[in-house]
Amino acid sequence: MVHLLLRRGADPNASSVPLPPLLLAVRSGDVDIVRELLLAGADPRLELPQSVRACYPRAIIIIIIIIIVIIIVMFNVS
Repeated sequence: MVHLLLRRGADPNASSVPLPPLLLAVRSGDVDIVRELLLAGADPRLELPQSVRACYPRAIIIIIIIIIVIIIVMFNVS
């Protein structure tokens, strides 16, 4: 589904929930979707909305960022 939406021009950063699609893909552990979102231009530096940020301890956010960086390096995505 993600592949189809991106192929039809969907914004890889757009979401109807307060979390960016890239963060949701990382949380679910779906490496293929993370890679596809990054290749489509998903921004790994997007900030979480203030309403959601309080729900996520800083350590979890740092771990997620580290995972995203590892995936970027593994797949040579820039």
